[in-house]
Amino acid sequence: WKAQSAFAVADTLRTEHIAVQLLGPTRRPFRTHPDSHSVLTDAIRQTDVVHIHAVWEDIQHRAARIAKQLNKPCIWTPHGLLDRWNMKRNRLFKEACLALYLRRAINRVSAIHAASQFERDQLSRHRFKPPIIVRGFGVEDRLLNALPPRGNWRKGNDFDPQTPLVLFLGRIQHGKGLEHLIPALAQMRNTSAMLVVAGPDERGYRATIEKTIDHNGLCDRVRFVGMVRGDDKVSLLHDSDLLAAPSEHESFGIAVAEALAVGTRVVVSDQVGLADQIIANDAGVVAPLRSKAFAEGIDQSLSRSGTPDTDRDRIRAAFKPLFDWNAIADQWAAEYRSLITMAASTSRPTRR
Repeated sequence: WKAQSAFAVADTLRTEHIAVQLLGPTRRPFRTHPDSHSVLTDAIRQTDVVHIHAVWEDIQHRAARIAKQLNKPCIWTPHGLLDRWNMKRNRLFKEACLALYLRRAINRVSAIHAASQFERDQLSRHRFKPPIIVRGFGVEDRLLNALPPRGNWRKGNDFDPQTPLVLFLGRIQHGKGLEHLIPALAQMRNTSAMLVVAGPDERGYRATIEKTIDHNGLCDRVRFVGMVRGDDKVSLLHDSDLLAAPSEHESFGIAVAEALAVGTRVVVSDQVGLADQIIANDAGVVAPLRSKAFAEGIDQSLSRSGTPDTDRDRIRAAFKPLFDWNAIADQWAAEYRSLITMAASTSRPTRR
């Protein structure tokens, strides 16, 4: 599904008249490709700014090196891949990469982009030289526009309108938190709540989760609905009483942002990048990654008094401006212009 998603994204960008060049198949372990140097050099010569995404592949550090050689300003977005949780996986390999070439590559760029203050703190411990810019991500316009009436998803999926609906939205893989959420569901006081799991299975991990569900006697309280997209996702988010994200690592949390954009309360772990903003806007509960604490957080959110629609409107009003891609694009355009000006000034010969 990842390969299909890459081709789909490329096709979408091309319809917007954005040039896209795909390289592949690549070779492990660094995803190298014999044409990457020439393709990158040609592309970077024609650009004003280079923006690198992700970390552990050949193309990223190669792009940083070429950008430096051509005196092009460059921003690097690690997407959480340098935080503590990710660095523990294949630790010796990653520490060796940092020491041998990656630290030098990152120190070449003009700035590093963190998606949240949480990620900024994680990056700061590496003591990289470039400044760190904190800027979040946006959500689809359809989540910010007029929403469908509540109840559409429940009706279309034969889901009781009175049953509390807890949503997990994301890949079914270790680290995203289902291994914590299922035991929490078993410990909740509210035994009528149902968990809807929406997302693709990653490397067969769903089978492990299904064993946990069976072990906790929750087969009648969990429903898997697969990948949910477009208007169907909007309806599901809007119909959910809360979104649960007990992730072990989330530099930002797109699914959390999508829930907040439609006004749905969230219960997240303290490892989710948006945690501070959730607390500041009274938009949910931030809990430590312990099943009992998470169960209490979900129970607390489901039992909140007040008018649900009023609460949803308040949350939506607070977060919509933060997740508007148009506003974020304007901010990035200003950042790019600033970096271009700085690069031009440093490339001018000094008069004696």
